[in-house]
Amino acid sequence: MFWKKKTKNKSSSSLEVDFDPDRREFFRIKPAQDHPVYFRVRGRNLRVADISAGGLALAVKGLPEGKLISGQLILPGYDDPLDISVSILHSGQDRPTACLFQEINEYDREVLHQYVLTRQKKALEEERRLQKEKNLKLKQNKLDQ
Repeated sequence: MFWKKKTKNKSSSSLEVDFDPDRREFFRIKPAQDHPVYFRVRGRNLRVADISAGGLALAVKGLPEGKLISGQLILPGYDDPLDISVSILHSGQDRPTACLFQEINEYDREVLHQYVLTRQKKALEEERRLQKEKNLKLKQNKLDQ
């Protein structure tokens, strides 16, 4: 039950193939700075740069691509870590390490869904608040002129 990215409806009268290698099926959210998310592997906490329903990005570089790694996902506000396995999609020097969820039990997946939805809602509320403040400042500047 994730909010998916909106896609533009294209006319069905023309055939068009659109391939975007960076397109994501689910929104990615960044954990709050003051409430980070960690993926614990062999006692080492790896900071999560962003997370979605399908995977996560780790703020580390140099992990072996294609490898399956098991660990625990530590979510703020949840007492128990989630036991998951991820496969490393790519790990470059110029971006975080992209991982795809592979093994996660149904209960843990629901906990993850709840975290992502809650964080997404808070991020959207903050974005709306900032936009409202910006609009008020613009309106005030027009009145002052």
